[in-house]
Amino acid sequence: MQTFFGELNLKDFLVFQLLAHTFRYLLIAGGAYLVFWRLLPSRMRPHSTSFDSVMKGQIKKEILWSFSSIGCFVLIAMGVFFASQAGLVKLYSQVSDRGWPYWFASLFLLMVVHETYFYFIHRAMHHPWLFKRVHAVHHQSLNPTPFTSFSFHPLEAFLEALVVPTMICLIPFHLGVILAYQFLTLILNVNGHLGFELYPADHQARPILRFINTATLHGHHHKAFNCNYGLYTTFWDRWLGSLVPVVKK
Repeated sequence: MQTFFGELNLKDFLVFQLLAHTFRYLLIAGGAYLVFWRLLPSRMRPHSTSFDSVMKGQIKKEILWSFSSIGCFVLIAMGVFFASQAGLVKLYSQVSDRGWPYWFASLFLLMVVHETYFYFIHRAMHHPWLFKRVHAVHHQSLNPTPFTSFSFHPLEAFLEALVVPTMICLIPFHLGVILAYQFLTLILNVNGHLGFELYPADHQARPILRFINTATLHGHHHKAFNCNYGLYTTFWDRWLGSLVPVVKK
């Protein structure tokens, strides 16, 4: 049966997914750690979101949990493969089929849906029962590093990754949109866990930047636990009253 993935067999598809997720994680999270934590630590020190050092063995644990998460992502990709065989996947490969305006609009839609989904799933994870059994894994990193970005309990990793499979079964997406989304969401995720603030100190007072989630805001979430639940933006936190700005003295 001809599917979106052509004649690619399941084994080769899963190997590709494993390599792709691993490469993207090591490139973006590993690259950020190398640059900001190893090559420029003294220069970045004034921009640190915390003056606490990481716990002993923290980075090793984060990487191990991250590869567990990558394994979950690959399992979900397997579900996408079978959904494609059943004719449920609405991916397409030619931009000309729908045009560039649709390409960018669909990417924006995916980011908005993910931001909304993430906020409510994340906030639910802070219910005491779920936090203790699931989300506590992520919050073991009181002082986040770039490697914290994928450091999840398997159940949380699975829930976090359901957005794309669901959306591509409902709405047509160009394959390039999915690839762009995967890179963009990880870059923003790593930025939130960077441990250093890349935005100006007065970003909360600037019209556009005040709606962007930052390493300072998310770093505070890792310590306070009960605020700043957003991923890309502060929209839902502002609207629902869970935003707690951080002013560094």
